[in-house]
Amino acid sequence: MKISILFIYLFSLPLVAAIPTFEGLLRNGSNQDVTGDTVALSFILEHVSRSVSIGAEQDARPLDPPAYVKAIFTVVDGEPINLLQVQYNAEGMSNDQITAVEKKDNLVQSLRQESHVEKSLLYSFLIKYGLNKSDGFNQLLSKISSEYRTNAQLVNPELRSLYSKQKSFLQKKPNADEGAVSPLRPSDPEEREEVTKLLKENFIRESGHVKIMRQRNKFFWEVEMENIKAIFTQENHQLRSMQLRSIDGLVSVNVGEFIMFNGVHQIPRMITFSLPSEDVYRLRFTAHQDFVSRGKTFSQRVEDYQKLLGSRPPKEITNTDRLFLF
Repeated sequence: MKISILFIYLFSLPLVAAIPTFEGLLRNGSNQDVTGDTVALSFILEHVSRSVSIGAEQDARPLDPPAYVKAIFTVVDGEPINLLQVQYNAEGMSNDQITAVEKKDNLVQSLRQESHVEKSLLYSFLIKYGLNKSDGFNQLLSKISSEYRTNAQLVNPELRSLYSKQKSFLQKKPNADEGAVSPLRPSDPEEREEVTKLLKENFIRESGHVKIMRQRNKFFWEVEMENIKAIFTQENHQLRSMQLRSIDGLVSVNVGEFIMFNGVHQIPRMITFSLPSEDVYRLRFTAHQDFVSRGKTFSQRVEDYQKLLGSRPPKEITNTDRLFLF
């Protein structure tokens, strides 16, 4: 027990840095942790117009039939994120309105292979706001920018090695020789001085791409690197805007005000995507559920929805489906 407490202390201290990492900002860390093994996120995705003015997205009328979608994720530690996606023909999203059922046994692996920015972007947001995870954005942004680094890539390798040695020392200590010396307090004065200096460094190094900025008497975190620009609120790290440049052009994202689902989960009321074609798409979240599946496996849940779909005619594919959805 003492070993566990010590290592929680050792690893947490250096992580508390004045400047957050980009991946840390992307995790929706101010939200409450997911407590169940299944999360259902319902949303409406609409093609609203071309070149709609900023601030008018909420009132813009859809040009095509909206996509009414329920995304059901399995969340089990140490296992891939599985996705069950159910589409409906109306906002009520009742069982008799199901029009399509899709599944991805390893969603992050699918995003790793995905070449369309719009599709990767949508599912990255679903993972971010549904699960409080950055896995989707890690895949997307690594392809967009050679300068993007995950937290794992920013870890100080010398500190990681030192803590690993100290962990091994503490685990072996009950059976060790009386003369065994802790790696954190070497007997050699020069080595001890080097260790003391190393312990003053951050466990996760700063990338140099995250800076504080002031706008209209408010402070924000600004992230700027090759092909990526993003702005987050300073206090609670809520994303306000993002711009991604790919070989197809610039994709701009604006995030609306956050609302509370189930009294605990903070999710934006609306997100808008402005594409290189000047088309604008609006994402509106309508429900968030976090629950325990109570013995029902992912495969069984998929089978249940496929039975509900039955032999209904195939759904007509829209531009919205083609661009954003699996």
